[in-house]
Parts: sequence; C-alpha cells; structure tokens
Amino acid sequence: MNQPQNENKPSLELEMRGNEDSTHVARKSVRVAYNSTIKACSFQRESGELITIAVQCKAISKTGIAFYTKVIPEGKQIVLMLSSGGKEIEIAARIAYVNRVDERQHYYQVGCEFISKIDPAKK
Repeated sequence: MNQPQNENKPSLELEMRGNEDSTHVARKSVRVAYNSTIKACSFQRESGELITIAVQCKAISKTGIAFYTKVIPEGKQIVLMLSSGGKEIEIAARIAYVNRVDERQHYYQVGCEFISKIDPAKK
C-alpha cells in the first residue's frame, strides 16, 4: 500500500564539493557574479591574533558569498567587510566549504553563509 507523501515537507539536498569532507547544503538563493575585492577577518588559533586579508569575490547571493584566497580562514566563522552605498558594513558569516582550486599557487575558494550584520555601536 502506498503511503501518501507530504508535499509540504522540505527536503534537504546535499551537494558534493571537491573531496568527501567538503559537503554542504545546496544553495538556498540565486547567486550573481560579484567581481570585487573585500576584507575578511578571522582569528588564528595558534597566535590568537585577528588577521585581516583581502580576498577576491566570485559570487554573492541574499544568503551568502564565495571568494578566492591564498590564506585558509581558521575556525567556523569569519567577519566580512562589504561596501554598500559608500559605507563599509561588517557581516558575520559561517564558513560552509573550502576547496582548493589551484595546486601550484595554493588558491582556495571559500563559501560562506551570512549569519548577521554586525552593529558597530555594540562592538
């Protein structure tokens, strides 16, 4: 006997990226090309220092961003500094995946999911 399927039940689709350890949830919104350089900040585990690096963006959507870098961000979260209307805004983001794209030059593509905008008054 066939069970009725609940059409309103959301399904979770995973997309493989690179090797087996880099799976992530498929995109939730449409992305567009975003050819811009932005700043990314992350803490280094060994030194405990906050480092800021310039990264080259690849694409952006309502829910996240992808960029290229030579430095792999450490940890699971990162702070991104984006320009909007002549102002720089800081956005906390969760690192969704890191994929090596060039073996010789050690370039990586990093995908991030936006968490929240950081209010400068609450720093």
